[in-house]
Amino acid sequence: MWKSKYIYLAGHLLMWILLILFEYYFISKAFENIPNRPNSGIYYPIIITQLILILFFYLNYFVFIPKLLFRKRYLLYVLSCIMLFFLLIEFPRMMMDFFHPINHRQPMNDTMRSVFPVLAANMILIFVTVFLASIALRINNRWKQTEKERISAQLAYLNAQVNPHFLFNTLNSIYSISLRTAPDAAVAIEKLSQMMRYSLKESQSEMVSLDKELEYLQNYISLQKLRLNPNAICTFSVEGEDDGLQIAPLLLIPFVENAFKHGVSTEHQTHIEVIIKLAHQSLHLTVKNHKVSHDSSGFEKSGLGIETTQKRLELMYPRKHTIQIQESEHEFLVELSLQLR
Repeated sequence: MWKSKYIYLAGHLLMWILLILFEYYFISKAFENIPNRPNSGIYYPIIITQLILILFFYLNYFVFIPKLLFRKRYLLYVLSCIMLFFLLIEFPRMMMDFFHPINHRQPMNDTMRSVFPVLAANMILIFVTVFLASIALRINNRWKQTEKERISAQLAYLNAQVNPHFLFNTLNSIYSISLRTAPDAAVAIEKLSQMMRYSLKESQSEMVSLDKELEYLQNYISLQKLRLNPNAICTFSVEGEDDGLQIAPLLLIPFVENAFKHGVSTEHQTHIEVIIKLAHQSLHLTVKNHKVSHDSSGFEKSGLGIETTQKRLELMYPRKHTIQIQESEHEFLVELSLQLR
């Protein structure tokens, strides 16, 4: 790792040394046949120009491209580059005035006048080269990083299939036995198997059909009802048609899980209510449960599920969702509205 880092730094250093030497050689050749050519002070602005080019390269690479260009803030990106370009043009001229005041300069002959447009064109060419090189390198590095993450994700997904595959085979064996000895248990095992398959396969997609997400929710609630005591009542209802809508996978389940975690009591009668209303390509989820936990806040103690889901909503449904989480002395209430597509 450290060797590659040193090679990377050495490559950059060599690149800038070669660029400075090339510019020094080019300027020397441009002025060698000019009588009364400027003295060595002409090279100070050139050195300053090279330093500004180096500054521009790394500013563009580390700041402008990732912070502006990749975030589609194109106008601000263009203005920043133009500002640095004018700095590249004006600052050397100011340095020239400092080292060679106008009243001490020798008058320019026609040969010298013909050289300066060439120098200006050379400066613009180098600026464009540095500009394009920084963009190309940054995009290439981003592509490599994306490809590395994609391969890592694929490997993780393939590795994750090994143990679940064995587990599914085991569940199928238990399901076959349960059909003969305990039909109710067989139904529960079948629902659990469906949920696990959904979690492993459908959750890899960016979007899934809403009817599959609702089926997963129904299976989860059915399994939870099996363990509820007579004091706990759970109602689940869906109003409206899904009309082929799609939704981000496993987006609704954390709110329902939280209700079962903090809304079931073995001593007092409790009620969990889950209502989903579909209309005009929108979904409204209401989850209400009695507060039976002695924790200060059921949502604070529920782990990362609720917090992670809220972050997913912000990323996947910006300005297309509203969520309210209310807590009273005896009740938790979640209301989520989503604009689907």
